[in-house]
Amino acid sequence: MPVKPGMNVDLFFDRPPQRWAPLGALVYQVEGDRITLCQTSPPLEPSHVGQPVKISFVSAQEGNVRRLGFAAVIAELVRDYRLVSGEMVPAVVLERRGGPEEINLRRNFRVRPPRDSGIELTIYRNRYEVLDLSLMGLRYRQPARESAPKPMDRLDLRLRLEGRVHAIKARVVRTSAMPNPNSRSVAVAFLELRPEIEAVLWKTIFAIDRENLSRRASP
Repeated sequence: MPVKPGMNVDLFFDRPPQRWAPLGALVYQVEGDRITLCQTSPPLEPSHVGQPVKISFVSAQEGNVRRLGFAAVIAELVRDYRLVSGEMVPAVVLERRGGPEEINLRRNFRVRPPRDSGIELTIYRNRYEVLDLSLMGLRYRQPARESAPKPMDRLDLRLRLEGRVHAIKARVVRTSAMPNPNSRSVAVAFLELRPEIEAVLWKTIFAIDRENLSRRASP
């Protein structure tokens, strides 16, 4: 089995309309092809059971750091999974459906920019923190005091990448609560990307992913 208990993985749907939205999770248990993860945030719902997903993880062997992934299916949601400590927590059970292969970032894998990335997002003159980013969209933090946008709302984004501001039209996909009640996350999908913007965005995503891989592989 390519993953082990205690590993951090990313779960993401590989089919529209959810293809662009990966979710971080911790591996609790591995039994054959069945993998138990912590419940994600936002949580998976009963309607997700049976849906195909991709599991992505970082492999560091002999100094070679790669991002690998494999296909799986959401088998069940467990309300009360008992940890070694005895604590009962919600969990997600997956069934692996394929062997590991190297993840291709051009399949719109999402990265989490570090705070010093230089990426800046402005919407109607308000600046927001970018939580994660892909070729298909992004997720940003919005103060709870502001009115939440509605799904399908259209937004005019101004995204600073490599020191240059790019105008991008986007559509709101969903808003989600965050652990801090003073903010929420807003996920948006890009409606159009000019070739020059896509090229810069791809370069930025690749650089961030490489940096994140190096940090995870460091002792």
